[in-house]
Amino acid sequence: MSLLTAAKARSPVSRAGVRPQRAGLGRGGCASVLCDLPSSPSAQIAPETCLRHTWLRGHGFLSILFIRMSLFASVQFHLVKVFMSFPIALPKRWCYLRGSCSSLFSVLTKGRGWVDLSVRNCYSSLLFQVLGYTPDFVSTAMAPYINDIHRKGVRVISNAGGINPLACAAALQEVAKKAGVDLKIAVVAGDDLMSEKENLKGAGITDLESGKQFPENIHSMNVYLGARPISRALDLGADIVVTGRCVDSGIVLGPLIHSFGWNRDDYDLLAAGSLAGHLIECGAQCTGGIFTDWHTVPDWHNIGFPIVECSSEGDFILSKPPDTGGLISFGTVAEQLVYELGNPQRYLLPDVTCDFSQVSITEIPGFDGGAVKVCGAKGLPPSTFYKVNATYLDGFRATAVCPVGGPKAVQKAKRTAEAILQRTRLIFSQRGYEDYSAVNIQVLGSEDTYGPHARRSIDGGPREAVIWLAVHHKQREAVEIFSKEIAPAGTGMAPGLTGIVGGRPRVSPVLKPFFFYYPKSNVQINLFLNGQHVEIFEEDLTFTSDEVVSFDLPKISSELKDLPSGPHTYRLEDLAYTRSGDKGNSANIDESVWCSKLSMN
Repeated sequence: MSLLTAAKARSPVSRAGVRPQRAGLGRGGCASVLCDLPSSPSAQIAPETCLRHTWLRGHGFLSILFIRMSLFASVQFHLVKVFMSFPIALPKRWCYLRGSCSSLFSVLTKGRGWVDLSVRNCYSSLLFQVLGYTPDFVSTAMAPYINDIHRKGVRVISNAGGINPLACAAALQEVAKKAGVDLKIAVVAGDDLMSEKENLKGAGITDLESGKQFPENIHSMNVYLGARPISRALDLGADIVVTGRCVDSGIVLGPLIHSFGWNRDDYDLLAAGSLAGHLIECGAQCTGGIFTDWHTVPDWHNIGFPIVECSSEGDFILSKPPDTGGLISFGTVAEQLVYELGNPQRYLLPDVTCDFSQVSITEIPGFDGGAVKVCGAKGLPPSTFYKVNATYLDGFRATAVCPVGGPKAVQKAKRTAEAILQRTRLIFSQRGYEDYSAVNIQVLGSEDTYGPHARRSIDGGPREAVIWLAVHHKQREAVEIFSKEIAPAGTGMAPGLTGIVGGRPRVSPVLKPFFFYYPKSNVQINLFLNGQHVEIFEEDLTFTSDEVVSFDLPKISSELKDLPSGPHTYRLEDLAYTRSGDKGNSANIDESVWCSKLSMN
């Protein structure tokens, strides 16, 4: 578990000295908190640039990043996390449109063609297997708006290139050609390390988490590139920048570097820009999505995506469009801050090592749906290594989901699942197959997910339940046997099995992650413009360091001494905000302790 001590373990105090109150947030989600900022960030911007809320009109499916160049200066707009088609009207002033499409397992290798849909994956799987990039980005997110993008000078940045960014760029060029518009489309390439596979096998590389040796059946290897190549592509005049694998926050930091001219050793600024990207990289997760106090978040069906107004000094204000659902508060933003973060004092990124332990989140009054000011990110030099996300094939799996109704549904469901496994194991032994590598039986409705803490019902339990039966085997043929033996349970086992959700279970390859570090000096990053190679991006290693810095833990306020002592029992959700995430095989729960005084009954 990760505990963010400063920004999370203590509710932040604004400069006016008023602590936000967790309770009492109304439908609009604005706590009454004093601070030294104007009631609206737009008050700091020239009136003619205040277009900030005029063009989403209640749809709320886009994240936007505003860059406030300076006081009363012009505003540049960045749209973030665009994936599907939405009826939007782009602002008249030029902006960046930023799309993030890659999930952990979605960068796979063209020609090897396996996509495991049992993990979250935002790609159109079948087309991705053939094309190697995200087709929906081209056909759905870009093609309908290509004329508006060109006419209004919008600059687009996306990691939708997958493992074939040049093909993605070519498809975009074809869209532009058909629309009769001239666009400069850049590609950042060089993240794919598969050409080094044989050299790496004997290099003694081990997994960062498990210590496992480098796999023989490696399937893909991609470096998490940073923001500098994106910034350079924009410097070269690119209207659209397509990348393969890169860190999510880099797609925000890149335009910030380009716009503000942040240097490689402006570590605090780079950390602040990375924090802005980190908070909005999962869209509505910072505007009330999957929030601990979910019951306080209104209108999920129309949830607003985040807006970030960032200054050249690195501080930023996070809000959302008016007339949209969701909620922005200390809690919703603080939860996302620790999402998949690991050590908050040493968050390793390609461009900067971030220290988020002293970040403050201060609620701002007067906003429909809430707003917060975020500041306090600190940075240190990045390391001389890139992190690599590799995948390897580890057998096959399938999952059967079957509703069961009638008296004693739980007992029937469990016996049915066990009988299916017993029957398939008998067939395995007859055909010379090994046993399953792993099986998982859960009966939804029986509180199996709670394990020994389940609350068992009396009188035979519920009258409906759902079998969730998953299997893993080294051989595809064995899993196909399992898939074919689900339907016979409907006529040969317990009464009440009413169907198979999704039909016959689909057999999927299991791709497991393998993480390691790789020297930046060994990675060649190539920049292309309109299909032509224009330059090799040189990573300046002068501003890197592998020295591990010791941090002093923040001091905890003496007011914590007033907390009640003695034997008390609370639910965790009453004491802390929590946010779960996963990186590969590692699931984590991050906690943000709410240390306001507890009222005792």
